[in-house]
Amino acid sequence: MVPKSGNEWRKLKETLALLPSLPTRTVIRHTLVEGWNLGWEDEYAELDRIAKPMFIECKGYSFVGESRLRLEAENVPSHASIHTFAEQLANRIGYQIAAEREDSRVVLLTVDGELHPLSR
Repeated sequence: MVPKSGNEWRKLKETLALLPSLPTRTVIRHTLVEGWNLGWEDEYAELDRIAKPMFIECKGYSFVGESRLRLEAENVPSHASIHTFAEQLANRIGYQIAAEREDSRVVLLTVDGELHPLSR
């Protein structure tokens, strides 16, 4: 996919750079698509280093809704692929796996491998 103008990457990086200054919990979700963005751990790591989110959610694409008009069922990644991506990403940025759900094809990363539930 090609940006519509030369400013999109700059704007994205500027926005990500704001996240560490926000007085709230932050999360970045990487929706992973087989044959599209799996294997781009270095590029995602670069963005995650800028954002320094509290949570990184590595989630598999689901073949539902309007996305079925541009993607195929074969683009749905396995949980094993998601787990491998998450492990490799975590190793690059110093995060750890905090939780995962195979039936949802999701792996959650945090800096210390803890879930950090909200205190009530």
